[in-house]
Amino acid sequence: MRANFKATLLTSTSLLIAGTTSAAQPTHVYVYSRENSTGSKDVMMASLSGIVAKTNPEMFVSTKESMPWLHLYLRKNTDARMHTNPNPAFFVNRYKNQNLINGYIKYDADSINVATSIAGIHRGILVDETTEQIAIDAGLKLIKDVRGKDAEWVFQNYNDQLNKNLIFNQDKNKTYFLRDFAIMNNSFMFYEPPNKDKYLAAQNDHTLVYGWGSSEMEFFGSASRNNLMGVAADWLAPVAPMSKWEADWGKQRTHTKVTKESKPNKHYVAFVMSDGDNVQWLNNYFAWDTKWYGSPNRGNFTMNWDMSPEAPNINPTNFAHIYNSASTGEHKDFFVTAGGHGFTYPSKTPDIQGQMEATLKAMANVDQNVLSVLDEYETDLEKLGAMVSPEQIMGLMFKTGAAYKGNNGQLNWNNGKPILSVKYSLWDGFDTVESVTQDLNSASTDSAHDQTAYTIVNVHPWSGDPMDRMSKITAGLNDNVEMVTLEELFIHMRNNFGKPATDSNTLFAENFESKSNTNGGSGLNWHNSSNTTEDFITDPSKTHTGHTAIGFNQTTTSNPSDISTASDWISDTFSPQDADQVDWSFYYKTDSAATGSVRAQLRAFDSDGNFLGEFNIDLASSKGQWRKIQGQFDIPENTAVLDLRYSSIFLPFQGQFSLDDIRISKVIPEPATAGLVGLAACTLCRRP
Repeated sequence: MRANFKATLLTSTSLLIAGTTSAAQPTHVYVYSRENSTGSKDVMMASLSGIVAKTNPEMFVSTKESMPWLHLYLRKNTDARMHTNPNPAFFVNRYKNQNLINGYIKYDADSINVATSIAGIHRGILVDETTEQIAIDAGLKLIKDVRGKDAEWVFQNYNDQLNKNLIFNQDKNKTYFLRDFAIMNNSFMFYEPPNKDKYLAAQNDHTLVYGWGSSEMEFFGSASRNNLMGVAADWLAPVAPMSKWEADWGKQRTHTKVTKESKPNKHYVAFVMSDGDNVQWLNNYFAWDTKWYGSPNRGNFTMNWDMSPEAPNINPTNFAHIYNSASTGEHKDFFVTAGGHGFTYPSKTPDIQGQMEATLKAMANVDQNVLSVLDEYETDLEKLGAMVSPEQIMGLMFKTGAAYKGNNGQLNWNNGKPILSVKYSLWDGFDTVESVTQDLNSASTDSAHDQTAYTIVNVHPWSGDPMDRMSKITAGLNDNVEMVTLEELFIHMRNNFGKPATDSNTLFAENFESKSNTNGGSGLNWHNSSNTTEDFITDPSKTHTGHTAIGFNQTTTSNPSDISTASDWISDTFSPQDADQVDWSFYYKTDSAATGSVRAQLRAFDSDGNFLGEFNIDLASSKGQWRKIQGQFDIPENTAVLDLRYSSIFLPFQGQFSLDDIRISKVIPEPATAGLVGLAACTLCRRP
């Protein structure tokens, strides 16, 4: 398991607009070929690449992990040219002559992290005993000899010059990995020093720690307790120039409409491949390997992918390729946020609100709205609730314990939003193709009323060929099991059991699952008359979806000339948000013996409270069946607020009336003719 995040970098990629990087498109890329290189030369060239990338991201260190992305860049930028050279002296002289390097810093095996930490500040390339002569021959002067120095020396002498938004915990034996990126960003690099917590505490809150540690829990635990976020990247091949190359990934290629209704007799399941917080895996082999995103089976079934929103800050070319090649249509690829902008254990993070503020910005940049969270310590529902509560978040997938399924599908709600734990895990030694298939085929299919009709299955990327296993599961599932994106799964859960899913066009949404007079969907209140004998219907067999509907029982026929005989429900007002036209839908039911009609009204008022007009829909008896009413209506000019009313004041009615799943949305972009679905009559009443 590996994770990631990044806020702002001093000299590296800074995101300006959603879906693109503030970057360059070099027309010439100079590639250091490593066929006959040595470890020391690799370090020297990686350090030089990081220094050059500060100014011009044109110097590239060849690795088997990175070359595919260079070739993709060249295919997309046909005027760009690649120049390959295996001689370090060529590169040192080229950039010395361009005044991009000031000298060299001498290190040994024990002080390589010290040298890395100050190389960006001094613009000095890294050399040891075996490569120093190359620097001398190029006319470079010694800037610092850091042999015998340690992390505390760096902290005492350079702390105020180091990047406070990005820090690195990197094993000194991983010689050229990650160093170019640290140098480009003037970042402090060390490996598990005695004073690590002091160094982490000196960083800006909710920024990033790249690398790895002595263990997974120590790396992410130390980041978490210091209000930082970890990025698993200790084997990240040189990426400094790529991190600044321009790329456009736009938005995710698929989203589910918040108005999508659940199908009857369905069990909804989301399969999510984990570990997308591991940015080195995403950068190195994820996109090409047939076990993962490069699988020929991708597109044959709907698949969810853990994906760090930090990934485009490392290799935007890679990220754009992944997003832009996602499957759409019947079978989709959908990306969920792996942990946060970087990875933390929520239970160990003191300021979870601050962590979410940083995460929400990163999620918006990559068009993600679902969180996939792992905590190896505990299920801290207060912290998880803070993570799921922002409006942008559709829901939260939770992982803990062995194979991430330690909570066995536990479901918790926070302010009407689901926190759903992994139920099964396709992981060697745990669940199998056969067991997952069998369990899903025998699970509840009452998606409208039974919350156990929703399941998350974790797919472990390091267990065999996970995409081949997924293909076998797909072939064995019954027709009543539907594989969906995690976004769609949470939309169904919210619309049926929690706070209705909303988007930027939603004006009002209510399904009454709050079980009180407080509107769980829109934060508004409903006001009912004293004559009402039944407020909330909590028998799922009598609701359209979920466990609660609203209604009244008119025991005697209402008399329009005597308001005291009638029932009357009125919402608080809500804003039309400059909508010219709205789509209004709801479900209603009367008992089979009901007579007469109930009137539904959408009413418009100006800013002074003056009545402007209303849309009236007269609801005749539905004879015990739920019926949907839906129509599109023009909003009167000068409308400041709207409200809803359902009453037996205007027409005689006797019987049980039930109401559920109301939604009003702006119609975008063009107006449409008003139309209704269901048994009703509609009139528009306006005052002159």
